[in-house]
Amino acid sequence: MNNRTLLIILGILILILVPLLMKDCRVSRPDEILFTIDTAKVNQFEVVQGNSKTVIKRFPDQWRIIEPVDWPVNNFMISNLLTSIDTIEVEYEVTKDAKLYKQFGVDDSSGAKVTVSLADGKKLSFIVGNLGGTWRHTHFRIPDKKPVYLVKGPIRSQLVKKPDEWRDRRLFNYNQDSLVVMNVQVGKDRYSISKEDTVWKVTPEKGKPFEPNQTRVNGILSGILKMSIADFPSDTIIEKLDWSKIASTFDFEMKDGTKHQLVFTTFQADTNKLYYKVNHLNGVFSVWKATYDMYAIPLKELTAKNKSK
Repeated sequence: MNNRTLLIILGILILILVPLLMKDCRVSRPDEILFTIDTAKVNQFEVVQGNSKTVIKRFPDQWRIIEPVDWPVNNFMISNLLTSIDTIEVEYEVTKDAKLYKQFGVDDSSGAKVTVSLADGKKLSFIVGNLGGTWRHTHFRIPDKKPVYLVKGPIRSQLVKKPDEWRDRRLFNYNQDSLVVMNVQVGKDRYSISKEDTVWKVTPEKGKPFEPNQTRVNGILSGILKMSIADFPSDTIIEKLDWSKIASTFDFEMKDGTKHQLVFTTFQADTNKLYYKVNHLNGVFSVWKATYDMYAIPLKELTAKNKSK
């Protein structure tokens, strides 16, 4: 038997065996809806995977993570999740063999156990496994039931997240027209920003008010008033920070009476970030230095007037 004949025989065997192997994985294609959820009645999600547990709860005015941290949830994420789980629809049944559960990530040790609590006291539980080839399909099993299903929708990518991934990273979302005054300290410079009619004015701590470069002032205000958190530093990093060395502070008041203060430590070269605290939230947060430089502007850089106001 020559090599060419051998290759032809191997090709035929592959054509025969592949469909058989695929058949073992795709037991059936039931046009089936496992269950539907009235998402308006959902008031809590609990996701347990290994030693990790995340609990997200609905409050009258917002969704919040309540375990392992207490923090507002990103509204976009929770909205997409509720849309995805209102109907759990089967693409096909994969297997009923418990020996294969681990392969598909739906065994008790590696699967993400999800409990959905409803306002009427009912609870729905299921196990979310591995993605099914693409992010739009997920392996899925109901506890105490044998079948493993491939279900439609990006359920895994929307449910199985680290706690920090759920957090709403927006610090503020204010309009500049709502600002009364912002008091800024950058290095040795101290000044305040406020609006006179339609023009921003800067008043140095020692000196007379002047009309600054409007573009630079807008950079400060948009940077602070629309600020988001870059990340949540580890306890190891936080312990090393020296809060006696301050790079800048921003104190500002809004027309609704709300007041805020941000305090930034000096630049940390090893991470290329600055770290800061804000008065209305517990914790320490970080910002990339390139971002920080857009709104931590020394007084001398504000003196050049912007001709296009």
